[in-house]
Amino acid sequence: IELERQHWLFPLLLTCAANGQNTMLVGPAGTGKTYACNMVARALDRGFEALSVGPMTTEAKLLGYMDANGKYHDTALVRCASDGNVFLMDEMDAGNAGVLTVANMVSANSQFAVPTGMRAKHQDFIFLAGANTYGTGANRQYVGRNQLDAATLDRFAVINWDYDEGLEAARVGMNVKSPVFNMEKGGLVTPEQWFMRAQAMRKAVDRLSMRHVIGRAVVDGAKLASA
Repeated sequence: IELERQHWLFPLLLTCAANGQNTMLVGPAGTGKTYACNMVARALDRGFEALSVGPMTTEAKLLGYMDANGKYHDTALVRCASDGNVFLMDEMDAGNAGVLTVANMVSANSQFAVPTGMRAKHQDFIFLAGANTYGTGANRQYVGRNQLDAATLDRFAVINWDYDEGLEAARVGMNVKSPVFNMEKGGLVTPEQWFMRAQAMRKAVDRLSMRHVIGRAVVDGAKLASA
């Protein structure tokens, strides 16, 4: 599928998504995070739905609810997970950390619970997230952001999604070059190299009693290295 000009890091995002990796784009406002996630769905010929979350987002908004007549009402997340489409949880770092943990099962397991019982997750489901911070809490610019649970953050690979000034210029009719994406810049690692180093870092984190979790990154990173 031919797409118009994209953010210079779009090939990296698409590679992660196409290999089933939950991915969080972290960058300032106006960098095109939502648009890029929509383009991932177009490139992979999948459906796309998004939900912006905040402090008042409820469990029912994520997993649905039963009404007074016993009818189940689903959500964008449930539909995408069931049908194998692309779901974007936008403004994820503005959500309530305790509520967002209800989506942990959807992002990491082959089945997930809704009010009507267990439901199978489609093997092609892609879970993306957009954020202005790394989920470690508010800063001087994004004062409404929350610290997220480590179990939630552990499920996502992170791409630093800054402004693409060349893309911005193109949208107003100017010709400015964007950086060129090169997967090999900085060197490539084998799955075995990643696996051993990630395990060593996990042991170092434990030894130094650091407040950091290296969990799924060991296996997920090895899979991406293979890709």
